[in-house]
This record gives sequence, structure tokens and C-alpha cells, in this order.
Amino acid sequence: MAVWSMNNTQDVAKTTRKTQIFLRIFIGFDLFFIISAALNLIWLSPSEARYVYFGHVERSFILLIIGIFSTSSVCNSLSVIGVSTWKRGCLIPWLLFFLAVKIFLVIGLINNVLNNSVNL
Repeated sequence: MAVWSMNNTQDVAKTTRKTQIFLRIFIGFDLFFIISAALNLIWLSPSEARYVYFGHVERSFILLIIGIFSTSSVCNSLSVIGVSTWKRGCLIPWLLFFLAVKIFLVIGLINNVLNNSVNL
């Protein structure tokens, strides 16, 4: 019984370590996208665009990307804290955010299938 308990403890530690590495990779991606979008927002001016309207749409889209990845970064950071300190309440924002992302992707898939013809 003691051997099984020791193996179970080692498995939990290994899973926790892998989860933390996985979440830190997510944080790295989030920071990369936030920095690249912010730099694009700084260097982009609507007067340089061919059409002023599309310049404003692109600026709004970049702000949307910054907002989404900032939210993702906060959720991933809370998840790292929750996994490290065994506080499950910190995992709830991560679960809700990625549930919303999956719902958005499924709605996009359904919209694409219904509105576009299939060419086989």
C-alpha cells in the first residue's frame, strides 16, 4: 500500500509540473501576441492606409486582439497560481475563458458550414 501511495504522489507531482510548464508556454504566447499587437498599433496610422475606413477597422481589430490576449494572460496567470497553491478557485476563470473560446469556434464552424457550399 505504501508503494502505491508513493507512486501516486510522484504522478501528481509530475502532472502538476507539466501543467505549470504548459500554462507558462500559454503565457509566453499571450505576451508575444500582446507585444506584437501593441507595436503594430503604435506604428499603424490610419492616414497611411489606402482607405481611412479600413485603417480604423484594423485599429479596432488590433485593440480587440490586445483585449482577448490580455484576458487570456490573466486567466493563465491565475491558473499557474491555482495549480501551484492548490487553490481550485483560481482555475475557474481559465475554464470559463477557454469554454467561451470553444463555443466561439463551434459557432464559427457552424456558420461556415451553413453559409458556404461544399465543393467535393
